[in-house]
Amino acid sequence: MPMPTPAKAGPLAAFVHLSGIDPAQIAAQYDGWDTAVTTLELGDIIIQKITLRPSPDMEAGEWFLRAGLYSPQTGQRFPLANGSGDFVTLGSLVVGE
Repeated sequence: MPMPTPAKAGPLAAFVHLSGIDPAQIAAQYDGWDTAVTTLELGDIIIQKITLRPSPDMEAGEWFLRAGLYSPQTGQRFPLANGSGDFVTLGSLVVGE
C-alpha cells in the first residue's frame, strides 16, 4: 500500500473496490478508515475486516479486488511508491458463467 511521509501528510483513508477489468467498473466498494497519519509508524501492519456487498445480479466474469489510500479531505489518491498507479490488486474472483 502507498505510504505518505507522516510529516507531509494529513488524514488518511482507504478504499477497497471489487471491480471489472476496467477499474472504473465498480461492483462493490468500501471507503473509510479515516486516521491521522502521524499515529502510524514505519512497519505498522494494519488489519481491518470489511464487507463488500455486490448486487445479486452482478455480471458473470472475472472481478478484481483493489485497494489504495487517499486523502479524505481532497479525495486525491496517493500514488504507489513504484509509480505504477494509485491502487494495488489484491486478487481476483470469478462470478458464475
